[in-house]
Amino acid sequence: MNKKIIPACFLLLFGGWLLSGCSKPAAPSIAAEVQTLEMPAAGGEVSVSVSANKAWTVTGNEWITATKADDHTLTLQVAPNRQTARSATIVCVAETAQAAITVWQREAVTPAQSDSLALVEIYRAGGGDKWTHRWYLSQSLYQWAGVTTDSDGRVVGLNLSNNNLSGAFSEDLCLLDKLQSCLLNDNRLTGAIPDGLNRLTQLQILDLSNNSFTGSIPSMEALIGLRMLDLSENSFEAAAMPAFLASLTQLEDLRLKRASLTGQLPAGLRSLTKLHTLDLSYNALTGEIPDWSALTSLRVLYIYHAGLSGSIPAFIASLPKLEWLALDNNRLTGAIPNGSYPALAQLWLNNNNLTGAIPAAIKANPSWSAFHVCSGNSLTDCSGDSANAKKLSRKTYQ
Repeated sequence: MNKKIIPACFLLLFGGWLLSGCSKPAAPSIAAEVQTLEMPAAGGEVSVSVSANKAWTVTGNEWITATKADDHTLTLQVAPNRQTARSATIVCVAETAQAAITVWQREAVTPAQSDSLALVEIYRAGGGDKWTHRWYLSQSLYQWAGVTTDSDGRVVGLNLSNNNLSGAFSEDLCLLDKLQSCLLNDNRLTGAIPDGLNRLTQLQILDLSNNSFTGSIPSMEALIGLRMLDLSENSFEAAAMPAFLASLTQLEDLRLKRASLTGQLPAGLRSLTKLHTLDLSYNALTGEIPDWSALTSLRVLYIYHAGLSGSIPAFIASLPKLEWLALDNNRLTGAIPNGSYPALAQLWLNNNNLTGAIPAAIKANPSWSAFHVCSGNSLTDCSGDSANAKKLSRKTYQ
């Protein structure tokens, strides 16, 4: 006799009884005690009850920290607001079900007051009491050394160069949303450069050189109006040249000397057609100089002590405005390209593996005695070039 197996969820009606195993699993559901919260400008912490029939998760944002305290409680920590009124939505998720909580925060201060508060935090974080040019916080903002404001009292310029700043980069700098020029070079700043710098979309000049920054170079792809960027002489993690640089088409001055760059030079820099100064020296690069023939505004090209190999590309001989060229102390081979070198005034090609004759246009240059070409190479007719020739400072272009 054949036996038939009856599924556990088989529905059977008999004498008013229903087989209990036949019910369907409950659909995921989640609900929050409130859907809207208004927080004071000073911020604070609040707990919200959450009911869910499944395990749930939650994530915060840049000014709200959302934490699951237990299976029934959500804790929200809201940062103080120094800007205009703002809102954000926090979403609790249980499988396919969601519960949204919109958090509103009132405006605390005027934008100008917000800038002032941010500067106070920068002063405190940077060891302001030991600065060379201290700020006296009881004075009006326009009296603070190195601070420039516009007609609305907003901070548009910050020049704290060589001012004995120390400690980590203050995140509050990223709140100065009208900032156009920021000079923090030649200080003792440490730690990573914050990603929030990418929010300063009105920046045109940024100089963070000669500090002790670590970590990676953050993306600055939103800073499309940037004309000058100097990150030289820092202790970044070894990495290839950031790809975002090729999109900063307004750049005129780019300096990444001793910035721990590795790998090949990107051909994409050819899009920076307004560039007049490019310094990539003292890095651990590989490969050849790519085709940058579109960089017809270049006046200064410095890539010395950088690990380059291959030959010197022919386009360099015809760049119409190139005045200073330093490719010394690399592994370059072959001949110096022939060409007119129409504006060349200073040249360093020493300590490579170059061969052949020195181009006539270079030999005819009246400043030839100041050039450094033959030492460490196998070139012919090196008259006028010697170890005792007049030395020119590489700082001339600055």
